[in-house]
Amino acid sequence: MTQEQLFKYQQELLSEFENDAKGILKDISTPSPSHILYHYTSFNNFSTRIIKNREFCYTDFRHLNDPTEVILSTEVLLKAINGRRGENDKLQEIFWQPFLDIFPAILKPENFEKVRHNFRLIDKIESNIYTLSFCQKTDYLPMWRWYGDDGRGISIGLKPAYFASHPVVEGDRSPRPVYTDVLYDENKFVSAVNRISDAAEHKMKKLIEFCKKKNVSADGFQEIATSFARELHNRLVSYLLPLMPAFKHQGYQDENEHRLYYLECKVTYKPEDNKPSTFFPFDEIPAERRGIKYRKPVEGICLPYIEHKIPFVRSDKFSLEDIAEIWVGPCVHFDCAREQIIKLLLEAGYAISKIGTEEGIKIKKSQAPYR
Repeated sequence: MTQEQLFKYQQELLSEFENDAKGILKDISTPSPSHILYHYTSFNNFSTRIIKNREFCYTDFRHLNDPTEVILSTEVLLKAINGRRGENDKLQEIFWQPFLDIFPAILKPENFEKVRHNFRLIDKIESNIYTLSFCQKTDYLPMWRWYGDDGRGISIGLKPAYFASHPVVEGDRSPRPVYTDVLYDENKFVSAVNRISDAAEHKMKKLIEFCKKKNVSADGFQEIATSFARELHNRLVSYLLPLMPAFKHQGYQDENEHRLYYLECKVTYKPEDNKPSTFFPFDEIPAERRGIKYRKPVEGICLPYIEHKIPFVRSDKFSLEDIAEIWVGPCVHFDCAREQIIKLLLEAGYAISKIGTEEGIKIKKSQAPYR
């Protein structure tokens, strides 16, 4: 067996995994909505950022009000993969144990410091997930309380076409928002993880069997398997990482959340043979779209998982034409708010003839019984 034959076989296995994973991700992904989705926010955020600046702010997952955001999905994922222990000692040693070390490190830099000694080739890991939340329910009292400035805010209904313009990631690493319905069922999430993990494991097993048939020496096998496992890990990360923002604690199920999110992830390897190597499953978001916002903690309450300084990313595509409805919160004087909203829309260049029409923006008053 020549090196060229071995390299060709490894590339065939990696291509097979790519095709399998793309098919699985397409099969388990949620389709774009066919109905309006609502974003509840404060009047200040609505007027300044959304209408005047034409932007939505995607918040770093570490600063959302759910302290288990992404952390829970990571724990469940690792538990599912850890359950494969004992099935194949060689597979566990070469493939799954290194993956169980590296995947948590991708999402939390401090985790990488704990396992850095196991990854002599990796110099640095940088990753972020930014999310923007929506709700399918119209004029929903709990959402007014939690996210609509305690009933004094605004709910913006966006047309389905806005979400259709953000397709599900299928191996595409470009920095664009991905749409997903939020999943609260752990069994369904684990099933999705297992399907992609099974595909990766199958390719690793095929390589091990191939080396046995070709009577590769122990030293040669270790080098071949380790190198292939690293390449397969890279691809596995790029298909499992998009699943992380799609699963939340069942305690939040009544929010009926849908979301758009951005991913960015970069793994920089130390130079090998004077050739630097970088694995970049999702490209960096441009610096001009990054920002920092500040959030005051609730008076008299200590919330250690919410910091004052919060990184966010500005949306790259949003137009007033994407808005179908604007709902005024139940604790706001509707006539005054409506006048102010119309003024904001006109100043932003929206045609007054389209306000209130079937094709344009409808301004509605909340009927929720709340003061």
